[in-house]
Amino acid sequence: MDLVPNNGFDDNLFPLNPDWAYFVETGQPPDANRLCNEFKYVGGSPLGSPPCTSQPVDRDGAGGATNRICARGRKPHSAYHGHVNFEPATYEGSLAWDTHSNSVYDDDDYGLQLHTVNAHGATAANPPGTIHLEFNSDETIDNFDNSPWWKRFHSAVDGSDARARQVIDGHLAEVTGLVGLDTAHTPAAESHPVYAMAIRTFRKVATSGVLAGKDQWSFFARSWGDEGYCSQHNHTLPPGRLTVRIPWLVGRRGTSAVPEPASGVKIVGIDDVWRTVSSGVTEISVLKGEGVLLTFDLSAPTSKHPLYFGTIGLQWTFAPPPTSRSTAASAPPVTPRNSARAARSRKNPDIEVQVERLWKRLPQRVRSTARALLRRPRLTLPKRRLRPRMIEPPLSPQRAMDAFVAPRLDPRVIARSTAQGRALCRAYKNRVPGYPGICPHARRK
Repeated sequence: MDLVPNNGFDDNLFPLNPDWAYFVETGQPPDANRLCNEFKYVGGSPLGSPPCTSQPVDRDGAGGATNRICARGRKPHSAYHGHVNFEPATYEGSLAWDTHSNSVYDDDDYGLQLHTVNAHGATAANPPGTIHLEFNSDETIDNFDNSPWWKRFHSAVDGSDARARQVIDGHLAEVTGLVGLDTAHTPAAESHPVYAMAIRTFRKVATSGVLAGKDQWSFFARSWGDEGYCSQHNHTLPPGRLTVRIPWLVGRRGTSAVPEPASGVKIVGIDDVWRTVSSGVTEISVLKGEGVLLTFDLSAPTSKHPLYFGTIGLQWTFAPPPTSRSTAASAPPVTPRNSARAARSRKNPDIEVQVERLWKRLPQRVRSTARALLRRPRLTLPKRRLRPRMIEPPLSPQRAMDAFVAPRLDPRVIARSTAQGRALCRAYKNRVPGYPGICPHARRK
């Protein structure tokens, strides 16, 4: 279960579309649960004997009462139920909406599937050809309503999963996040937390592959984030610059069956760019034939929650087509940079589903009383509009190869899980069915 940078590195020197070593050797997605001996503890380690990976990894599991709840997920219950984190990496592909977890008794995360190019990063437990994406909505999109596209997506998610799919499914995305294995469920690959995401949001280009010239990308970028339920840490990047590359447009134009790259691009919309810190810049550069680089200054301490979000507009230009060009109609080309194929979401019953059932079986009056114990202050971040500046494309990566940054305990995550344990115990009068022993622990907190 080594994560191999066999497709090179991105502009941050993070692996780009890395594969699992097992996939490189066999051509099949790895079964992490089998290769890592079900993540059962042997000699104090849950990675098997010998270990299923030769890479240094970080583990993030729940604390307090939530730890005991998480242990009742997949079997064996004595195995490790948390997150095994490898390193930050960037994946490219098309998106499919999955779910928004409950903000009361769960982690308030947005979950999506990314159908990666050539199934990069997928495991046997992921829906075919995908990796899972997650980010806490309280940390991100709940603060994005200044930006029209993000507000529209936020509203769609609050409306229904069907509306969310209408807005996001099939859209090309570039995603940078902490890549690892979520062992609280059937162990599968995920990018969690997502640090940066750029989504092609002009629907005609996003889903048809037709080169209309007009293009639009919505994005966010940050250097921090938690891993939701069954975790207790905040995972941060070293301070510095973070670059997101919007790929150079390649596709078909009009009725042509022949894919062609754009000959140039103009930045035509930069009024919808926001930051949450008092200082910091966004820089845009064009690397002809390669992409448009968005570089964000994330040098502010992660305790300040540095975050950028917004939308930019692009106008692609094309050379005149040769007179001999074929004009036969065809389906959109499926290339690494212009795939509009949506991933198929496949939900897997897990510990969060079990906890949801516990809450729903309570009488409404008892449930309302317990929910009152879960009120917590929202993470409301200040928003400031900024104007990106255009620069010449860099001659070298904007970020040096950084040392590993150890995660730290996240007081907000710990407070949330402690409150959830207390509320559940009070609702069930300290006898939560199926979870013996969690309530004395919850009361001591």
